[in-house]
Amino acid sequence: MSTVSIQFESDQAATLWLQSPRDDANVVTPQLWQDLEVAVRSLTSSPPGRLIIASRNPGSFLIGNDADHLSEMSEVQLDQYIATGRKALQELQSLAMTTVAAINGDCLGAGLELALACQVRVAADNPSIEIGLTQAREGLIPLFGGIVRFFRTVGLEKAILPVTTGQSMAPQQALHLGLVDQLVSPQNLLSAAHTICPAASRKDNAADTRRIFQWAEQQIRERLSGQQLVAPLEILHILRNAITHGEAKAMIDEHRAILKLRRDRQHFLHHSS
Repeated sequence: MSTVSIQFESDQAATLWLQSPRDDANVVTPQLWQDLEVAVRSLTSSPPGRLIIASRNPGSFLIGNDADHLSEMSEVQLDQYIATGRKALQELQSLAMTTVAAINGDCLGAGLELALACQVRVAADNPSIEIGLTQAREGLIPLFGGIVRFFRTVGLEKAILPVTTGQSMAPQQALHLGLVDQLVSPQNLLSAAHTICPAASRKDNAADTRRIFQWAEQQIRERLSGQQLVAPLEILHILRNAITHGEAKAMIDEHRAILKLRRDRQHFLHHSS
Protein backbone atom coordinates (compact mmCIF):
# COMPACT_ATOMS: atom_id res chain seq x y z
CA MET A 1 0.00 0.00 0.00
CA SER A 2 1.43 3.37 -1.01
CA THR A 3 1.69 6.00 1.71
CA VAL A 4 1.50 8.81 -0.87
CA SER A 5 -0.94 9.58 -3.67
CA ILE A 6 -1.33 12.50 -6.06
CA GLN A 7 -4.64 14.05 -7.05
CA PHE A 8 -4.66 16.58 -9.91
CA GLU A 9 -7.27 19.31 -9.53
CA SER A 10 -6.23 20.96 -12.82
CA ASP A 11 -3.13 21.78 -14.81
CA GLN A 12 -2.51 24.47 -12.24
CA ALA A 13 -2.69 22.50 -9.00
CA ALA A 14 -2.21 19.04 -7.52
CA THR A 15 -2.47 17.64 -4.00
CA LEU A 16 -0.02 15.10 -2.67
CA TRP A 17 -1.84 13.15 0.03
CA LEU A 18 -0.02 11.54 2.96
CA GLN A 19 -1.63 8.45 4.45
CA SER A 20 0.10 6.15 6.92
CA PRO A 21 -1.17 2.60 7.48
CA ARG A 22 -1.72 3.57 11.12
CA ASP A 23 -5.19 4.84 12.02
CA ASP A 24 -4.18 7.22 14.81
CA ALA A 25 -1.39 9.19 13.14
CA ASN A 26 0.63 9.67 9.98
CA VAL A 27 4.10 8.39 10.82
CA VAL A 28 7.34 8.71 8.88
CA THR A 29 8.66 5.35 7.63
CA PRO A 30 11.26 4.25 5.05
CA GLN A 31 8.32 3.43 2.75
CA LEU A 32 6.99 6.97 3.01
CA TRP A 33 10.29 8.48 1.88
CA GLN A 34 10.48 6.08 -1.05
CA ASP A 35 6.89 6.81 -2.06
CA LEU A 36 7.43 10.56 -1.71
CA GLU A 37 10.51 10.50 -3.92
CA VAL A 38 8.67 8.54 -6.65
CA ALA A 39 5.67 10.88 -6.47
CA VAL A 40 7.75 14.07 -6.58
CA ARG A 41 9.81 12.80 -9.50
CA SER A 42 6.64 11.98 -11.42
CA LEU A 43 5.72 15.67 -11.36
CA THR A 44 8.85 16.93 -13.09
CA SER A 45 7.82 15.91 -16.63
CA SER A 46 4.48 17.75 -16.54
CA PRO A 47 4.55 20.01 -13.50
CA PRO A 48 1.46 21.76 -12.15
CA GLY A 49 1.81 25.35 -11.03
CA ARG A 50 1.22 24.43 -7.38
CA LEU A 51 1.67 21.33 -5.23
CA ILE A 52 -0.15 21.06 -1.92
CA ILE A 53 1.00 18.46 0.60
CA ALA A 54 -1.85 17.43 2.87
CA SER A 55 -2.87 14.58 5.14
CA ARG A 56 -5.82 12.24 4.80
CA ASN A 57 -5.68 11.68 8.57
CA PRO A 58 -7.98 14.30 10.15
CA GLY A 59 -5.82 14.89 13.22
CA SER A 60 -2.27 14.32 12.04
CA PHE A 61 -0.12 15.91 9.36
CA LEU A 62 3.02 13.82 9.92
CA ILE A 63 5.16 12.79 12.90
CA GLY A 64 8.42 10.86 13.45
CA ASN A 65 11.06 9.57 14.13
CA ASP A 66 11.11 8.08 17.60
CA ALA A 67 14.39 6.91 19.11
CA ASP A 68 13.20 3.34 19.72
CA HIS A 69 12.32 2.91 16.04
CA LEU A 70 15.73 4.16 14.94
CA SER A 71 17.57 2.02 17.48
CA GLU A 72 16.15 -1.10 15.83
CA MET A 73 17.90 -0.26 12.54
CA SER A 74 21.42 -1.39 11.77
CA GLU A 75 23.87 1.39 10.97
CA VAL A 76 23.66 0.49 7.28
CA GLN A 77 19.83 0.62 7.39
CA LEU A 78 19.89 3.95 9.24
CA ASP A 79 22.36 5.42 6.77
CA GLN A 80 20.13 4.35 3.86
CA TYR A 81 17.02 5.67 5.62
CA ILE A 82 18.66 9.07 6.10
CA ALA A 83 19.92 9.18 2.52
CA THR A 84 16.48 8.28 1.08
CA GLY A 85 14.67 10.88 3.18
CA ARG A 86 17.19 13.60 2.39
CA LYS A 87 17.00 12.89 -1.32
CA ALA A 88 13.19 12.97 -1.28
CA LEU A 89 13.14 16.32 0.54
CA GLN A 90 15.82 17.82 -1.67
CA GLU A 91 13.83 16.87 -4.77
CA LEU A 92 10.69 18.35 -3.20
CA GLN A 93 12.54 21.56 -2.39
CA SER A 94 13.90 21.74 -5.95
CA LEU A 95 10.51 21.50 -7.69
CA ALA A 96 9.84 24.33 -10.13
CA MET A 97 6.44 25.18 -8.68
CA THR A 98 4.86 26.63 -5.56
CA THR A 99 4.88 23.99 -2.82
CA VAL A 100 2.56 24.34 0.18
CA ALA A 101 2.33 22.24 3.35
CA ALA A 102 -1.28 22.23 4.59
CA ILE A 103 -0.87 21.37 8.27
CA ASN A 104 -4.09 19.94 9.68
CA GLY A 105 -2.68 18.27 12.79
CA ASP A 106 0.51 17.44 14.68
CA CYS A 107 3.60 18.20 12.59
CA LEU A 108 6.56 16.93 14.58
CA GLY A 109 10.11 15.79 14.04
CA ALA A 110 10.60 14.55 10.49
CA GLY A 111 7.06 15.72 9.70
CA LEU A 112 8.15 19.31 10.21
CA GLU A 113 11.31 18.59 8.23
CA LEU A 114 9.04 17.72 5.29
CA ALA A 115 6.95 20.87 5.79
CA LEU A 116 10.12 22.99 5.90
CA ALA A 117 11.14 21.61 2.50
CA CYS A 118 8.02 23.34 1.08
CA GLN A 119 8.06 27.01 0.14
CA VAL A 120 4.99 27.86 2.25
CA ARG A 121 3.24 26.46 5.32
CA VAL A 122 -0.40 27.10 6.17
CA ALA A 123 -1.85 25.59 9.35
CA ALA A 124 -5.24 25.03 10.89
CA ASP A 125 -5.83 27.47 13.76
CA ASN A 126 -6.30 24.77 16.38
CA PRO A 127 -4.45 25.18 19.72
CA SER A 128 -4.28 21.41 20.24
CA ILE A 129 -1.94 21.01 17.24
CA GLU A 130 1.78 20.65 18.03
CA ILE A 131 4.49 21.80 15.64
CA GLY A 132 8.24 21.38 16.21
CA LEU A 133 11.54 19.62 15.67
CA THR A 134 11.31 17.44 18.79
CA GLN A 135 14.23 15.06 18.20
CA ALA A 136 16.47 16.65 20.86
CA ARG A 137 14.00 15.51 23.53
CA GLU A 138 14.98 11.92 22.73
CA GLY A 139 18.70 12.53 22.60
CA LEU A 140 18.72 12.73 18.80
CA ILE A 141 18.89 15.45 16.16
CA PRO A 142 16.85 16.10 13.00
CA LEU A 143 17.85 13.58 10.33
CA PHE A 144 16.83 15.18 7.05
CA GLY A 145 18.22 18.72 6.95
CA GLY A 146 15.72 20.18 9.39
CA ILE A 147 18.29 22.11 11.42
CA VAL A 148 19.44 24.08 8.40
CA ARG A 149 15.93 24.57 6.99
CA PHE A 150 14.52 25.76 10.34
CA PHE A 151 17.35 28.27 10.73
CA ARG A 152 16.96 29.38 7.10
CA THR A 153 13.21 29.91 7.61
CA VAL A 154 13.11 31.93 10.85
CA GLY A 155 16.68 33.12 11.40
CA LEU A 156 19.29 32.07 13.95
CA GLU A 157 18.05 33.93 17.02
CA LYS A 158 14.52 32.54 16.72
CA ALA A 159 15.61 29.03 15.71
CA ILE A 160 18.32 28.28 18.18
CA LEU A 161 16.36 27.38 21.34
CA PRO A 162 13.38 25.57 19.74
CA VAL A 163 15.74 23.33 17.73
CA THR A 164 18.22 22.62 20.52
CA THR A 165 15.58 21.92 23.19
CA GLY A 166 13.11 19.99 21.00
CA GLN A 167 10.36 22.48 21.86
CA SER A 168 6.98 22.03 20.21
CA MET A 169 4.48 24.85 19.88
CA ALA A 170 0.88 25.60 18.98
CA PRO A 171 0.10 27.09 15.55
CA GLN A 172 -0.21 30.63 16.95
CA GLN A 173 3.33 30.41 18.35
CA ALA A 174 4.59 28.93 15.08
CA LEU A 175 3.03 31.84 13.19
CA HIS A 176 4.64 34.37 15.54
CA LEU A 177 8.01 32.67 15.08
CA GLY A 178 7.68 32.70 11.28
CA LEU A 179 7.64 28.91 11.02
CA VAL A 180 4.08 29.01 9.65
CA ASP A 181 3.04 31.63 7.09
CA GLN A 182 -0.73 31.67 7.65
CA LEU A 183 -3.38 30.32 10.04
CA VAL A 184 -6.90 29.58 8.88
CA SER A 185 -9.95 27.78 10.21
CA PRO A 186 -9.64 24.00 9.77
CA GLN A 187 -12.46 23.91 7.22
CA ASN A 188 -10.67 26.51 5.05
CA LEU A 189 -7.23 24.87 5.15
CA LEU A 190 -7.17 23.42 1.63
CA SER A 191 -8.74 26.45 -0.01
CA ALA A 192 -6.12 28.66 1.66
CA ALA A 193 -3.37 26.32 0.47
CA HIS A 194 -4.60 26.88 -3.10
CA THR A 195 -4.26 30.67 -2.87
CA ILE A 196 -1.40 31.50 -0.47
CA CYS A 197 1.68 33.01 -2.11
CA PRO A 198 5.30 32.46 -1.05
CA ALA A 199 6.59 35.24 1.17
CA ALA A 200 9.65 37.24 0.27
CA SER A 201 12.89 35.72 1.52
CA ARG A 202 13.46 36.59 5.14
CA LYS A 203 16.71 38.29 6.08
CA ASP A 204 18.42 37.06 9.21
CA ASN A 205 19.34 40.19 11.15
CA ALA A 206 21.30 38.32 13.83
CA ALA A 207 24.58 40.23 13.57
CA ASP A 208 26.13 39.24 16.92
CA THR A 209 26.11 35.49 16.41
CA ARG A 210 28.76 34.88 19.06
CA ARG A 211 26.53 36.44 21.72
CA ILE A 212 23.54 34.39 20.54
CA PHE A 213 25.48 31.13 20.73
CA GLN A 214 26.84 31.95 24.19
CA TRP A 215 23.35 32.83 25.42
CA ALA A 216 21.85 29.65 23.93
CA GLU A 217 24.53 27.40 25.44
CA GLN A 218 24.00 29.00 28.85
CA GLN A 219 20.23 28.43 28.57
CA ILE A 220 20.75 24.79 27.59
CA ARG A 221 23.21 24.10 30.42
CA GLU A 222 20.85 25.68 32.95
CA ARG A 223 17.98 23.44 31.82
CA LEU A 224 19.77 20.15 31.13
CA SER A 225 22.61 18.05 32.47
CA GLY A 226 24.56 14.88 31.77
CA GLN A 227 23.48 12.81 28.78
CA GLN A 228 20.64 15.26 28.04
CA LEU A 229 23.21 17.83 26.93
CA VAL A 230 24.77 15.78 24.15
CA ALA A 231 22.22 16.28 21.36
CA PRO A 232 21.55 20.00 22.03
CA LEU A 233 25.27 20.79 22.01
CA GLU A 234 25.70 18.84 18.75
CA ILE A 235 22.89 20.93 17.24
CA LEU A 236 24.65 24.12 18.37
CA HIS A 237 27.81 22.90 16.65
CA ILE A 238 25.89 22.26 13.42
CA LEU A 239 24.31 25.71 13.55
CA ARG A 240 27.73 27.30 14.07
CA ASN A 241 28.98 25.49 10.98
CA ALA A 242 25.96 26.69 9.01
CA ILE A 243 26.90 30.27 9.92
CA THR A 244 30.67 29.91 9.54
CA HIS A 245 31.15 27.40 6.74
CA GLY A 246 27.80 27.35 4.93
CA GLU A 247 24.75 25.11 4.82
CA ALA A 248 26.38 22.32 2.79
CA LYS A 249 29.00 21.78 5.51
CA ALA A 250 26.29 21.86 8.18
CA MET A 251 24.32 19.17 6.33
CA ILE A 252 27.41 16.92 6.26
CA ASP A 253 27.99 17.49 9.97
CA GLU A 254 24.34 16.74 10.68
CA HIS A 255 24.65 13.32 9.02
CA ARG A 256 27.88 12.56 10.89
CA ALA A 257 26.35 13.61 14.21
CA ILE A 258 23.25 11.45 13.70
CA LEU A 259 25.29 8.27 13.43
CA LYS A 260 27.52 9.25 16.35
CA LEU A 261 24.58 10.11 18.61
CA ARG A 262 22.83 6.86 17.76
CA ARG A 263 25.96 4.86 18.67
CA ASP A 264 26.50 6.86 21.88
CA ARG A 265 22.85 6.51 22.86
CA GLN A 266 22.89 2.76 22.41
CA HIS A 267 26.10 2.54 24.46
CA PHE A 268 24.55 4.67 27.20
CA LEU A 269 21.31 2.63 27.32
CA HIS A 270 23.24 -0.66 27.34
CA HIS A 271 25.41 0.37 30.28
CA SER A 272 22.61 2.01 32.26
CA SER A 273 20.16 -0.91 32.03
